[in-house]
Amino acid sequence: MAGLSTPTTNQAPFKDALRRPWPELAGIGIVNLALGVVMVSWPGPTVVAATVILGLHLMVSGVVGAVAAVRSDSDTPWPGILLGSIAMVVGLLVMRQPLRSLELAVLMVGVAWMFWGAVTLFLYLAERVRGRRSPGLGEAVVHLLGGAAVLTWPINAVRSLALVSGVFLLVMGTAAIGSALHTRSAESDG
Repeated sequence: MAGLSTPTTNQAPFKDALRRPWPELAGIGIVNLALGVVMVSWPGPTVVAATVILGLHLMVSGVVGAVAAVRSDSDTPWPGILLGSIAMVVGLLVMRQPLRSLELAVLMVGVAWMFWGAVTLFLYLAERVRGRRSPGLGEAVVHLLGGAAVLTWPINAVRSLALVSGVFLLVMGTAAIGSALHTRSAESDG
């Protein structure tokens, strides 16, 4: 037919931007669950430790995200590279002087989570508009809610960072493991 064209990869720029190998997702989920359990079960004395743990979490997540974006077959790896780079920088800043800047660390973590959630939501919506399924909605919502909670929490934000972050990590760990199982199932079906 004269008016029909064959779709090209350029018409699906975000096709693989949110996809990660299932072992990677499972590993991130397990690390998040372990950190979350520590932070929830020991919230009082872990304010500084929580700041360091979150800085480390942001750095590791940033490295993994940036590497996965570079290694992906996606036509547009820039969202993953950008998010990974921002997470690495924020993680380094948080870990650099956790005692001097707990309130600033709380703000940086909140901003990083909000940004990560917004970009993930954008990529999820872009995939949905193109009629493809994507597991990114849960991750986006949890990041946005976690970031909003940290940014809008009263003055107690520094003291409650460990508890809020611990719950956030438990939810994110569960979501990552769920995404890993979904991805593994989809790979075995396809």
